Amino acid sequence: LVGAGRLGSLMASTLVRMGLSRLTVVDPDVLEPHNRDATVGNTARDCGQPQVTALLRHLHRVRASALLRGFNLPVQDPRLLDAFRRCAAVFVCVDYDAARLHVSQLASQLLKVVLDCGTLVRRAAEPVTAATAVSAGSAAGLSELLSDVRLILPGSCLACVGGLRPTAEAIVAAGLSLQAFQGLLEPAGGQPMLAGTRGSAAAAGAGSGSVQNATAAESRGAAASAETAPAWTRAGRIGSLPSLNHLAVGTALQLWQDLLSERLPGAWWQRLHWAPGQGL
Repeated sequence: LVGAGRLGSLMASTLVRMGLSRLTVVDPDVLEPHNRDATVGNTARDCGQPQVTALLRHLHRVRASALLRGFNLPVQDPRLLDAFRRCAAVFVCVDYDAARLHVSQLASQLLKVVLDCGTLVRRAAEPVTAATAVSAGSAAGLSELLSDVRLILPGSCLACVGGLRPTAEAIVAAGLSLQAFQGLLEPAGGQPMLAGTRGSAAAAGAGSGSVQNATAAESRGAAASAETAPAWTRAGRIGSLPSLNHLAVGTALQLWQDLLSERLPGAWWQRLHWAPGQGL
């Protein structure tokens, strides 16, 4: 499991409760107070500890017999290569597309199944036009809640399964070629369309927890407030909605069970779009 934050901790806890007995968790971050709103299993005393440490402590309480390992490392660290070689499948719950792309490339080379998950909360940019609206809800200035779940099988890739519009910076950071993503790149200055994409400083993207994009007014004021505002609140990020994360994890795990029971014909991309006041 890559990612032990809001979405990853929920994924791990659910998997272990379902009976998973062996799990390796990778995450480089420490638990901060603002992460606690939707991160599963932590206490106030866990703040300042690696997210992996807090999550594994919780998982051991859920299933003491489970064989659990944690790495407080970025996913690109070469010391993780052996762990990826040994695993049966890779679940990805990250908020940074460079990590998402790196895992997809590595899993493709090692012939591993990938279940990729991300969530996004955003409000429509100002002004909204019919051309830029994702839905009638966004055209009315309402927030949108999105989740992408992808099942990537050996022989397929993150780019061809669907729904991904990474930035050029994320592709380069993952060590991949821009040519492989021609036609799929996020336009410069555009709003991210992918649940789980981190955008520019003026329009922060989504993560394993929900993110709200900046309005035009917030973008104009971002430079003035950047030095004083906490990093996680810049560009309009407001945290996470646990309800959306549960929708994403539930969908992902049902997709996983459909794969194990041989009900899926191949790779799969499922987008959940919740329009406030309108539903799924």
